[in-house]
Amino acid sequence: MTDYPRRVLIISNPTSGRRRRADWCERVALALREAGVEVDLYETAQSGDACRYAAEVLFGAEASTQARAVPGPGSHRLEAGDTPGLSGSGVRPPPFDCIIACGGDGTIQEVASALADHRAFCAGSVAAAATPALGIIASGRCNDLAHALGVHGDVESTIDALLAGRRMALDLGRVNGRCFCTVATM
Repeated sequence: MTDYPRRVLIISNPTSGRRRRADWCERVALALREAGVEVDLYETAQSGDACRYAAEVLFGAEASTQARAVPGPGSHRLEAGDTPGLSGSGVRPPPFDCIIACGGDGTIQEVASALADHRAFCAGSVAAAATPALGIIASGRCNDLAHALGVHGDVESTIDALLAGRRMALDLGRVNGRCFCTVATM
Protein backbone atom coordinates (compact mmCIF):
# COMPACT_ATOMS: atom_id res chain seq x y z
CA MET A 1 0.00 0.00 0.00
CA THR A 2 1.36 3.42 -0.93
CA ASP A 3 1.16 6.42 1.36
CA TYR A 4 1.60 9.08 -1.26
CA PRO A 5 -1.22 11.57 -1.65
CA ARG A 6 -4.15 10.88 -3.96
CA ARG A 7 -5.24 14.51 -4.44
CA VAL A 8 -2.87 17.46 -4.24
CA LEU A 9 -2.97 21.18 -4.76
CA ILE A 10 0.20 22.84 -6.02
CA ILE A 11 0.33 26.55 -5.19
CA SER A 12 2.98 28.04 -7.42
CA ASN A 13 4.80 31.36 -7.25
CA PRO A 14 5.90 31.91 -10.87
CA THR A 15 8.35 34.70 -9.96
CA SER A 16 10.19 32.66 -7.34
CA GLY A 17 13.91 32.11 -7.88
CA ARG A 18 13.99 34.76 -10.58
CA ARG A 19 11.93 32.41 -12.76
CA ARG A 20 14.91 30.06 -13.25
CA ARG A 21 12.81 27.03 -12.32
CA ALA A 22 9.53 28.03 -13.93
CA ASP A 23 8.87 24.57 -15.34
CA TRP A 24 9.38 22.66 -12.08
CA CYS A 25 5.75 22.84 -10.94
CA GLU A 26 4.51 21.55 -14.28
CA ARG A 27 7.10 18.74 -14.28
CA VAL A 28 6.11 17.66 -10.77
CA ALA A 29 2.40 17.91 -11.65
CA LEU A 30 2.91 15.75 -14.75
CA ALA A 31 4.87 13.09 -12.82
CA LEU A 32 2.21 12.98 -10.10
CA ARG A 33 -0.59 12.69 -12.66
CA GLU A 34 1.27 9.84 -14.37
CA ALA A 35 1.36 8.09 -10.97
CA GLY A 36 -2.42 8.44 -10.67
CA VAL A 37 -2.51 11.46 -8.38
CA GLU A 38 -5.21 14.07 -9.02
CA VAL A 39 -3.44 17.45 -9.26
CA ASP A 40 -4.80 20.98 -9.16
CA LEU A 41 -2.39 23.82 -9.93
CA TYR A 42 -2.87 27.38 -8.73
CA GLU A 43 -0.55 30.23 -9.67
CA THR A 44 -0.12 33.27 -7.45
CA ALA A 45 0.06 36.83 -8.74
CA GLN A 46 1.18 38.77 -5.65
CA SER A 47 2.46 38.41 -2.12
CA GLY A 48 -0.17 36.91 0.18
CA ASP A 49 -1.98 34.96 -2.55
CA ALA A 50 -0.62 31.57 -1.45
CA CYS A 51 -1.90 32.01 2.10
CA ARG A 52 -5.24 33.48 0.99
CA TYR A 53 -5.91 30.73 -1.52
CA ALA A 54 -4.83 27.89 0.79
CA ALA A 55 -7.12 29.32 3.49
CA GLU A 56 -9.97 29.63 1.02
CA VAL A 57 -9.57 26.01 -0.02
CA LEU A 58 -9.33 24.83 3.59
CA PHE A 59 -12.00 27.04 5.14
CA GLY A 60 -14.16 28.19 2.24
CA ALA A 61 -13.44 31.77 3.30
CA GLU A 62 -14.11 34.65 0.96
CA ALA A 63 -10.69 35.63 -0.42
CA SER A 64 -9.81 38.80 -2.23
CA THR A 65 -7.11 37.74 -4.66
CA GLN A 66 -5.80 38.55 -8.08
CA ALA A 67 -4.26 35.10 -8.48
CA ARG A 68 -5.51 32.94 -11.30
CA ALA A 69 -6.03 29.22 -11.60
CA VAL A 70 -3.92 27.45 -14.21
CA PRO A 71 -5.51 24.28 -15.56
CA GLY A 72 -3.26 21.52 -16.85
CA PRO A 73 -4.07 18.20 -18.49
CA GLY A 74 -6.12 16.16 -16.04
CA SER A 75 -6.51 19.01 -13.55
CA HIS A 76 -9.48 20.94 -12.27
CA ARG A 77 -9.92 24.65 -12.75
CA LEU A 78 -9.91 26.34 -9.36
CA GLU A 79 -10.76 29.97 -8.88
CA ALA A 80 -11.36 32.30 -5.97
CA GLY A 81 -14.81 31.43 -4.67
CA ASP A 82 -14.59 27.66 -5.36
CA THR A 83 -15.31 26.14 -1.98
CA PRO A 84 -16.21 22.53 -1.33
CA GLY A 85 -19.12 22.44 1.15
CA LEU A 86 -18.66 22.87 4.86
CA SER A 87 -19.91 20.15 7.15
CA GLY A 88 -22.77 20.90 9.52
CA SER A 89 -20.33 21.80 12.32
CA GLY A 90 -18.59 24.38 10.15
CA VAL A 91 -15.40 22.29 10.00
CA ARG A 92 -14.63 21.35 6.46
CA PRO A 93 -13.17 18.00 5.52
CA PRO A 94 -9.90 18.72 3.73
CA PRO A 95 -10.33 18.59 -0.05
CA PHE A 96 -6.66 17.64 -0.59
CA ASP A 97 -4.24 15.14 0.97
CA CYS A 98 -1.34 17.50 0.42
CA ILE A 99 -0.87 21.16 -0.45
CA ILE A 100 2.45 21.70 -2.18
CA ALA A 101 4.15 25.08 -2.07
CA CYS A 102 6.19 25.65 -5.22
CA GLY A 103 8.38 28.65 -4.57
CA GLY A 104 10.83 30.05 -2.07
CA ASP A 105 10.71 30.48 1.67
CA GLY A 106 7.95 33.13 1.49
CA THR A 107 5.57 30.93 -0.52
CA ILE A 108 6.28 27.94 1.72
CA GLN A 109 5.69 30.05 4.83
CA GLU A 110 2.35 31.31 3.49
CA VAL A 111 1.06 27.80 2.79
CA ALA A 112 2.41 26.45 6.11
CA SER A 113 0.63 29.28 7.92
CA ALA A 114 -2.74 28.43 6.35
CA LEU A 115 -2.28 24.74 7.18
CA ALA A 116 -1.34 25.59 10.79
CA ASP A 117 -4.41 27.82 11.12
CA HIS A 118 -6.61 24.98 9.80
CA ARG A 119 -5.15 22.51 12.26
CA ALA A 120 -5.59 24.94 15.18
CA PHE A 121 -9.16 25.85 14.15
CA CYS A 122 -10.11 22.17 13.91
CA ALA A 123 -8.33 21.17 17.14
CA GLY A 124 -10.05 18.23 18.77
CA SER A 125 -11.98 17.27 15.64
CA VAL A 126 -11.38 14.60 13.04
CA ALA A 127 -10.59 17.37 10.54
CA ALA A 128 -7.51 18.44 12.57
CA ALA A 129 -5.89 15.04 12.16
CA ALA A 130 -6.71 15.14 8.45
CA THR A 131 -5.15 18.56 7.82
CA PRO A 132 -3.31 18.15 4.50
CA ALA A 133 0.44 17.62 4.53
CA LEU A 134 2.73 20.40 3.36
CA GLY A 135 4.75 19.48 0.28
CA ILE A 136 7.70 21.55 -0.88
CA ILE A 137 9.03 22.21 -4.36
CA ALA A 138 12.03 24.37 -3.46
CA SER A 139 12.25 26.75 -6.40
CA GLY A 140 13.32 29.94 -4.63
CA ARG A 141 16.69 31.66 -4.48
CA CYS A 142 17.81 30.60 -0.99
CA ASN A 143 15.42 27.81 0.06
CA ASP A 144 16.50 28.03 3.72
CA LEU A 145 13.64 25.88 5.04
CA ALA A 146 14.06 23.23 2.35
CA HIS A 147 17.78 22.98 3.09
CA ALA A 148 17.13 22.73 6.85
CA LEU A 149 14.66 19.88 6.20
CA GLY A 150 16.99 18.08 3.80
CA VAL A 151 14.76 18.73 0.80
CA HIS A 152 16.96 18.64 -2.26
CA GLY A 153 16.82 21.47 -4.75
CA ASP A 154 16.18 19.35 -7.82
CA VAL A 155 12.92 18.31 -9.38
CA GLU A 156 13.69 14.57 -9.59
CA SER A 157 14.36 14.30 -5.83
CA THR A 158 11.18 16.27 -5.16
CA ILE A 159 9.09 13.88 -7.27
CA ASP A 160 10.68 10.85 -5.59
CA ALA A 161 10.02 12.25 -2.10
CA LEU A 162 6.37 13.07 -2.87
CA LEU A 163 5.69 9.66 -4.40
CA ALA A 164 7.44 7.91 -1.50
CA GLY A 165 5.07 9.67 0.90
CA ARG A 166 7.91 10.74 3.20
CA ARG A 167 6.67 12.87 6.09
CA MET A 168 8.32 14.76 8.94
CA ALA A 169 7.14 17.07 11.67
CA LEU A 170 7.69 20.82 11.30
CA ASP A 171 7.63 23.26 14.19
CA LEU A 172 6.30 26.73 13.47
CA GLY A 173 6.65 29.90 15.46
CA ARG A 174 3.96 32.54 15.80
CA VAL A 175 4.49 36.26 16.42
CA ASN A 176 1.60 38.74 16.47
CA GLY A 177 -0.69 36.11 14.94
CA ARG A 178 1.62 35.34 12.00
CA CYS A 179 3.36 32.00 11.57
CA PHE A 180 6.96 31.64 10.55
CA CYS A 181 9.03 28.61 9.57
CA THR A 182 12.62 29.77 9.80
CA VAL A 183 12.99 33.53 10.31
CA ALA A 184 10.63 36.18 11.66
CA THR A 185 11.16 39.75 10.43
CA MET A 186 9.48 43.00 11.25
